Formats: sequence, structure tokens, C-alpha cells
Amino acid sequence: MKLNGWQRLWVLFSVLWLIVVMGFTVATLPKESQILDRWAYATLEKIRDSDESLKKYSMWDLEKAYADIPREELIEKAQAKYSSSEKGLKIDFERINKRYKNQLGELTTNQAKSAGLGVAVWLGTILVVYILGWSVGWVIRGFKPK
Repeated sequence: MKLNGWQRLWVLFSVLWLIVVMGFTVATLPKESQILDRWAYATLEKIRDSDESLKKYSMWDLEKAYADIPREELIEKAQAKYSSSEKGLKIDFERINKRYKNQLGELTTNQAKSAGLGVAVWLGTILVVYILGWSVGWVIRGFKPK
């Protein structure tokens, strides 16, 4: 099969567009670390809002204070400390835990959906460009004398 110049240009565009779409898709894929960061933030926020002694601190201050602790460890230790009533304060983290455990459980599915969307965007775009190019060529050929 021989490709004319326009088809070769379309193939080049398709490859370059694939690189752009793949780069964007990989950069925006949901990641476990993002979910753990949001989970830790929600945990710290719940603790801060429930403990009068911590209300004077901003979330930025709390996150900075615990920045060197791995997120899973931070979630586990903070929830363990504030789930027991040792400070006369017992916080229920069930809703927060359920939400983020569900997100972690659905992570692979959501990553596959994001990748599928990237493929659909790439394929849809190159097909539209090819059809537009073919249509413009068809119109131009109609004006040329036989």
C-alpha cells in the first residue's frame, strides 16, 4: 500500500499525538500515593477539628509537622491515638477509612478507565483529522477539471 504525502503527514501527526496523549494520561493517572495523601489530610483535619488544643494550628502546620512520616504510618498512628479515649476524646474515623479504602480498592479500575479514555481521545482525534483531510481533498478534487 502506497501512502500519498497527506497520508504520511497524518501518520506523523498520529504518532506525535500519541506521544502527547500518552504523556498526559500517564501524568494524570490516579496513584496510590495521592489517595494516601488525601487520607492522611482527612485524618489530620478530623483530629484538628475535634481537638480544641489543635484548632489553633492550620492544616499546613500539621502537614509540615508530620511530613517525614510515611502516610500509611501517619494514618495508622494518628487514628490509633485518637480512637482510644486516653485524652477524653474518641474520634470515629469509620467514614474516612471506608471512603479511602474504597478508593484504594478501585485504583486499578480507575487507572484502566483513565488509560482507556486516553486511547479513545487519541483514536477519536486521529480519525476526525483523517476524515476532515479526506473531505477537504474530495472537495478540492471536485473543483479540478477532468
